Amino acid sequence: MSLLKKILITHYYVLVGTIHRFGSIVLVTPLILVNYDLVEQSFWWLIGNIIGFALLADSGFGSALVRAVSYFRAARIQASAERGRI
Repeated sequence: MSLLKKILITHYYVLVGTIHRFGSIVLVTPLILVNYDLVEQSFWWLIGNIIGFALLADSGFGSALVRAVSYFRAARIQASAERGRI
């Protein structure tokens, strides 16, 4: 399989996933507003927000945290080594 074909297939799946997510929001939201009362709607939005924050945190927060910890640890090791020499 050529590289161009792999790239096109990958972009196709990303596009289909994006359309699916957007379509499900557009189709589900009116059903929720019509069929659920205010308490059930609030619970639905709360769960949606929790899932959204979890996906946001999963999308890069972990690697940023690991990087920050490694920088702080390297600085601490360097500072203790400099104190030991003086």
